[in-house]
Amino acid sequence: MSSMKKSLQNNSKLLPQLAACETHSPQPATISAAAVRYWRSVEQLADDQQATEQLASEFPMLAEAIARHDRRSFMRLLGASMALAGITATGCRRWPVEEIRPHASRPAGFAPGVAEHYATLFELSGVAHSILAKSYDGRPIKIEGNPDHPSCLGSASGLAQASVLDLYDPDRSRGIRYRPASHTASNDSDVQAPVVGEQPEVASPNQQQPSPAEPSLAEQSMIEAFWRPESPPISWERFAALAGDNFRGHRARQGDGLAVLLQPSSSPTEQRLVRDLQQTLPKSKWFCYEPLHRDSQWAGSRAAFGKVLRPQYDLSRSKFTLCISADPLGLQPNHLRHARDWAIGRDAVAGGQMNRLVCIESSWSVTGAVADSRIALKPSLCELAVLRLATQLQLTAETADSATSGLDAAAQQQIDALASELKNYGSEALLIGGPSLSAEAHQWICAINAALGNTGGSLRYTEEPLSELVTDTYGQSIRQLSQLLEGNVIQTLVIVGGNPLYDGPADAPLNLNNTAKRPLVSIHLSSHDNETSQACTWHVPLAHGLETWGDGRSWDGTYTLGQPLIEPLFAGKSPVEILALVAGQDRVNVRTEVRKTFDSLFSGADNKAWEQAIHDGFRSGSNFESVTALQPKLPTAAATSSEQPARDAAPANSADALEVLFMADASVYDGRFANNAWLQELPDPISKLTWDNAALLSPADAERWQLRHGEVIRLEDSVEVPVMIMPGQAVGCISLPLGYGRQQAGRVGNNVGRDVYPLRLASHAYVRMGVAWQTTGKTVVLASTQEHHVLPSIADSALTARLGEKGQAGLLVHETTLADYNHDHHAAHGIGHFPHAAPLYNQPSQFDTPHRWAMTVDLNKCIGCSGCVLACQAENNIPVVGRDNVLSNREMHWIRIDRYFKGSVDDPDMVHVPVACAHCENAPCEQVCPVAATVHDAEGTNTMVYNRCIGTRYCANNCPYKVRRFNYFDYHATDPREPAKPWVGIPDTQQASDVSTLKKMVHNPEVTVRMRGVMEKCTYCIQRIAAARIDAKNGYASGERSTDLVQDGELVTACQATCPTQAIVFGDLNDPNSKISASRRDDRAYEMLAELNLGARTTYLAKIRNRPS
Repeated sequence: MSSMKKSLQNNSKLLPQLAACETHSPQPATISAAAVRYWRSVEQLADDQQATEQLASEFPMLAEAIARHDRRSFMRLLGASMALAGITATGCRRWPVEEIRPHASRPAGFAPGVAEHYATLFELSGVAHSILAKSYDGRPIKIEGNPDHPSCLGSASGLAQASVLDLYDPDRSRGIRYRPASHTASNDSDVQAPVVGEQPEVASPNQQQPSPAEPSLAEQSMIEAFWRPESPPISWERFAALAGDNFRGHRARQGDGLAVLLQPSSSPTEQRLVRDLQQTLPKSKWFCYEPLHRDSQWAGSRAAFGKVLRPQYDLSRSKFTLCISADPLGLQPNHLRHARDWAIGRDAVAGGQMNRLVCIESSWSVTGAVADSRIALKPSLCELAVLRLATQLQLTAETADSATSGLDAAAQQQIDALASELKNYGSEALLIGGPSLSAEAHQWICAINAALGNTGGSLRYTEEPLSELVTDTYGQSIRQLSQLLEGNVIQTLVIVGGNPLYDGPADAPLNLNNTAKRPLVSIHLSSHDNETSQACTWHVPLAHGLETWGDGRSWDGTYTLGQPLIEPLFAGKSPVEILALVAGQDRVNVRTEVRKTFDSLFSGADNKAWEQAIHDGFRSGSNFESVTALQPKLPTAAATSSEQPARDAAPANSADALEVLFMADASVYDGRFANNAWLQELPDPISKLTWDNAALLSPADAERWQLRHGEVIRLEDSVEVPVMIMPGQAVGCISLPLGYGRQQAGRVGNNVGRDVYPLRLASHAYVRMGVAWQTTGKTVVLASTQEHHVLPSIADSALTARLGEKGQAGLLVHETTLADYNHDHHAAHGIGHFPHAAPLYNQPSQFDTPHRWAMTVDLNKCIGCSGCVLACQAENNIPVVGRDNVLSNREMHWIRIDRYFKGSVDDPDMVHVPVACAHCENAPCEQVCPVAATVHDAEGTNTMVYNRCIGTRYCANNCPYKVRRFNYFDYHATDPREPAKPWVGIPDTQQASDVSTLKKMVHNPEVTVRMRGVMEKCTYCIQRIAAARIDAKNGYASGERSTDLVQDGELVTACQATCPTQAIVFGDLNDPNSKISASRRDDRAYEMLAELNLGARTTYLAKIRNRPS
C-alpha cells in the first residue's frame, strides 16, 4: 500500500506550461483507505500535498511566470501598459456601434420582443424526442422538453438542449462539394474542403449559392480538371442533374450496383420511402449502421420470442429494480421517462417506503451513481451474474456454483442475496440488461422477468420498428457492406447521415477509393464535411432538425412531428430529399411527404387533426400496442452469441491483459457532437473530465501495474490514452469513452481526446477481451473540474469538519438509510436534530415583498445528469472558455455539481450535490463589494449590477460556496480552442466584428452578455421572474386574473424546467401552500453551511438510501 501512496503524492506535479505530455519514469502508487468519510478524489483521500498546493493557487498555470517577476519589473511593466493604454484606447472600453433597421409596419401576428415556443423533435439513434424550441424574432435560442409528451414530460436531455448551438455552428457545411478521385481524403489527406471565409455570415434564405461555370453532362469527365480546392459550392440543381443521371442508370437496371447506407431513423416518412425504393429497385443493396447499437439485445429477443421486441419499462411500478450493465437513467433512449418514473418512487420516503435500485456494472454510470447498492464486476463476470440469478431462480438445471465458478465467494453471496430479493418482490421486481451483455444474457433476462411475473406491469413489450431496416444486426450490416465494396460489386454508394469512416468497426473498413480500375461514386449527406465526407465523391450538407419538417417515433411509439423554425442557413437538405432524388425526384416538398405519412397512419384524421398534431408536437394515443401472450425460450448450451464475448470466453493472452469496455460519452455521445463547445466543456457526470477522454482504471489495477493518474498507456500498439484512476471501477476492466480524437469535426472538436474506435470490432462492439497494453513514459494533464473552487490548504480543518470524519455525517452532505430514517426522521442530519438557537433580537425580514423566492434541491432525486448545467448555460448566455482556461480553474458554469465518494476506495458510494448561488439573506459577498455591484432586491434575490462591477473579485473571495464566476477575458469574442491571453498593447474592446453574426444568434436577448472584468453567478433566472411578474400584472389589469401576484407553478427556472426527476423546486415562501413551502417543512430539509448564519434561500433535502437493515 505504501508504493501507491507515494505515487499519488506525486500525482499532481502539473506542468507550469500547457505542454501536452512529458517523458519521465513512472512511480508506483498506493491509496490509503483510512477514514470512512466523504472525499472528492483519490488525491484528497491520499492527502496529496502537492495537489493541494496546486489547487490552492488562483493562477495554477501561471505560477512559474508570476514568480519570475519582482516588484521592480512589475512596476516597469505597469507603467508601460498604462502608457500604451493611453495611446491606443479612448476609455476603459469601446462599446460596439450597431445599426438597427426597423420594420416599416409590424408583420401580422408578430409581437416584437416576445418569444414564441414551437413543438418539434430531436432524434438520436433512431428515437425521437419531443422538444419545445423557443424562438425570438425568428431565431431559435433555447430547447426545452415538451411537457405534454408522454416520453419526456417537459424534460430535455443535455444533448437535445445543446443541439441549438449546432444550428449556429460556423463549421457547418456551406454547400455541395465534389471531390474527384485524386482529391478524396483516402487518396490525399492533405487536401481540405473549400472554406468560404473564416467568419462567414448567414446567407439569405432566398440567396442562391454562387457556382462556377458549370460543365454540361457531356463534359462530366472534365470535372476533375474543373475542381479546385478554393472553388465555391456546387448548386443543388447542378448536383441533382449529375446525380440524377447516375441514379437513372441504376433504375434502368432495377438498382443493380446501387447501395444505400442509412443511419437509424424512426421517421415513418423515411421508412416509407425506403420501402418504396426497395420495391422499385429490388437489386439495390440496403444497409444500416449505428455505433451505439443494441445488437445483442435484438439477438436475445429474437432467440427468446422468435422476433425482435422492444422492452418498455415502467419504473414507477417497480419496487425493486436490478440493472446489470444497464443505464436506464443515463443514456438509454427513454431515460427521461425512466428518470421521472424512478423519482416517483423516491417520493414515498415520507410514508416510510421507497423503491430500491441496485446496479451490477463494470464502470460507473448515471444509474449506478444513484443506486442504493452497487456491485462492481468486470464484463465477463457480469455475464456470470445473470446466469447465477437464473440458476438461483431455478430456471436451469445447472447448479449455481458449477455455472458461475468464475465469481469469487463475496460476489456469489451478494448475487444470491439479490436473487432472494427478486423472489420476495415477485411481480414488483424488474431486471434490466444493458447493450454490453451477450445475446445469451439478454435471453436469460427475458426468462427471469417472465418468471417474476412483471410482464404487463413494470415491463411490457412492443414491436421494434428499427429492425425493419436491417436483416440481422448493425454489426453484420456494416460488415456485409465492407465485403461488397472490396469485391467491387457496388458502383454507387449513398450514405445518408452518420460518419462510418470514423466510428465504424476496425475489422469492417469501408474502402471508398474511386479509381479508374475501380470506379465508385459515393455521396454523403452530413451536417459537417467530416471524415466520411472527405473520402466521398460528393458531399451534401444536411439540414438541421430546426430547419426542416420531419417526423419520428419516440421510444414508446408515440408519433412525433418536427417543424422548421428557421429557413436553412446553408441550403441543407433532409434525408427525405436525398431518398426522393434516388427515386428520381429532384424537387420534393418535405412537408407534403410528412403529411402523406400522417394521412396513411391515421386514416380518419382530417386537417384539424393534422394542425393539432403540429401544435402539440405529437399525435395523442399513437403509441405502440403491447405484444402479449409471450413465453420466452430458455437458452440452450449452443446458444452462445457470436456478437458478444461468451461467458466462458478464452482467458487473456497475458497476465496483464485487460477487458476493455467501450462506453458512450455523456458529452459527445459517439462523436457526432464533438464540435459542440457546450458539450465539450460540460464536466462528465462521473469523472468531471472536460475536453478529453481517459481510460478509467480501478485503484487496485493501478497499484498492481504501478500506474498513476494521467500516465499514458498504449493499447494493442495502436491507441495511446491517459489513465484516470476511478474509485469503484471494476478490477480487471478498463473503460474507454468513445467519440474523441476527431480529425474533421471542426475548429472545436478537432484533435480533442483520443480516438479509441480502432480498437472496436464489429463482433465485439462493447467488450473486447484480452487487450494488451504497455506504458509510454508520458503523462497528460487532464482538465477535470472536481477539485476546482476549493482551498483545502487554507481551510483543511473546516473542510474536514464539513465533509465529516469517520462515523460522522458531515455538514455538506446529509445522508442516512431508510431504516434509520423511519426510526428517527432527523437521522439524516447526523447526531439528532438541533433546535434553532434563539437570537438575541428578532431581525425583521427585509426581502419578502411581494414575493419571497427560494429554491430546494432534493438530493434523494438528483441523478447528477448535468442537464441543469446546460439549461442554465443556454438560458443565461454563459460562455465557453476552452481547455486551457478550465485547467486554470476558470470555467464559467453557474451550477457546479460536486461529486463526493464515501467509504473505501475500492467500493465507495457516490453522491451528487448541485451548488449554485444560495442567495443568502445575510450575503457575505454584498458586504465586501466596494461599489455595491451585488445587492439584494425586495424579493430576496442576490442580484448583479453588471455596469457597476469593477472586477475586484472580493465577492468571490468572500463567498463560502465558491459559486461566483469572473470573466478574465471576453470569452464570447474568442475561439474556445484558442487560449485567451492578455496583451499589453491592445485596449480592452469588443467590437461587433469580433463575434460573427452566426455565433450571436444563439444568445438570449433577455440576458446581458457579460464582458471582461465582470463577475457573474446564478440569478434565479431573474429575467423569467420579471416576465412572470409582468404577465401577472397585465392579466390582473385586463381582468383575466384575480390577483397581480405570481402563483405557484407559473414561474419555472431553466434548471427546474429541464430536471428529469423534478429534484429542483422553486417558488414563493410567502405562499404556505406552495411546493417550496412544503419542501421547507420536510424533515430532511437542511441548509448547507448553516453554521455561518447566511440565511441561504437555497436549501437541500437529505439523501436516503434504501438498503436491507
